[in-house]
Amino acid sequence: ISDDFDFENNSTVNALAVVPGNSDSGNSEYIYFANDTGLYMTTDGGNSWTLILTTEPNVTSIAVDAGDPRHVWIGLSGYYPNEKVYEFTDGKWKNISGSLPNFPVNCIEPNKSKAGEIYIGTDIGVFRFAESDGDWQLINEGMPVSIISELELNYLSGRLRAATYGNGVWEMAVNDCGVTKPEIIQ
Repeated sequence: ISDDFDFENNSTVNALAVVPGNSDSGNSEYIYFANDTGLYMTTDGGNSWTLILTTEPNVTSIAVDAGDPRHVWIGLSGYYPNEKVYEFTDGKWKNISGSLPNFPVNCIEPNKSKAGEIYIGTDIGVFRFAESDGDWQLINEGMPVSIISELELNYLSGRLRAATYGNGVWEMAVNDCGVTKPEIIQ
């Protein structure tokens, strides 16, 4: 993408999110990546990059709103109180860490059919945020306390799957994902 990108101090890429462009609508490809120095964004498929956030702790995960490539959530590593999740919208950053406990955030999964609802995987389980509630809720539903390394929302089944460190893959029912099951015609 960018063979001339100058990584400071040979830092590694910690997180990556790609939003494919649509040539029919003229939208360019948005790409976000985080390294040890901050979060970078390109709107032209990698020809030019902009540093949009410098942070300590490091960014561990990036999620992009399916309807707006300029609406982004990031999860942060480390044990920094009240520095867990940020939301970028309208060109501004907002800390939405709320009452989250002081554990690293490892992954983020937005609900593409419910604006303002996101799920995060932390070192102690899965949390859900909804703008209507204004804060985070632990939703482990029978899961052991585990490091969550990946989350995937299955819209058809209405189930959230969580990959753990050492405890396998778990799934739980989540609120309506807004997808109607297809009718099978015989």
